Amino acid sequence: MMMLGSIADTYQGLARARPEPSSYSESWAVTMAESGDIQDDGWLETDGLRKVSVSSRLLLDRHVLRPYDVIITARTGIIKVALVRPDVTRTVAGITLLVIRPRDPGHGMGHWIWFFLTSGQGREQLSRRMTVNSTTTSLSARSVAEIEIPVPSPRELDGIASLVEASEDAYTKAMHAVRIRREAVRDSLIENIRRRNEAGGIRRI
Repeated sequence: MMMLGSIADTYQGLARARPEPSSYSESWAVTMAESGDIQDDGWLETDGLRKVSVSSRLLLDRHVLRPYDVIITARTGIIKVALVRPDVTRTVAGITLLVIRPRDPGHGMGHWIWFFLTSGQGREQLSRRMTVNSTTTSLSARSVAEIEIPVPSPRELDGIASLVEASEDAYTKAMHAVRIRREAVRDSLIENIRRRNEAGGIRRI
């Protein structure tokens, strides 16, 4: 077992989304992910993320998401963990997220960290490190870095990366098909009732 902090760096998301007024400051137009944008464990979906302008003085390299970063909801009672897609561009993590950046992301380490943190063992460690007070529940970057994680061999990491991508893509397609079927059933039922009402008059309840 190793400390997560020995194989990855953990950061708090960007604290401020508005540029400071300064004649010397340039602004970047980016999309920002927050805790509410992570609907489920899996890939981070960037469609629909809000667009913000960020001062170049505030935007550090660590805030800009990279392929296979892992992000965790840091200020919510429900822990969700997402894996950043390889085609991510100009997207930053907001303050309600923690970013875990593997030091060697190209060989499946990001996939493995996500895989472990979404497991029962990983979630148990995350839950134990949550700080709860009267108004908020939070995770700190420091406490997440102290999580103990087993580390597979390089060969196993390659296999895990392929497994994660295949299973998550299959899950995404399956959920899309379920939504289409649900919408079709709903729309068909509503249309049938509407036609019946038009044919026989509205039935009062």
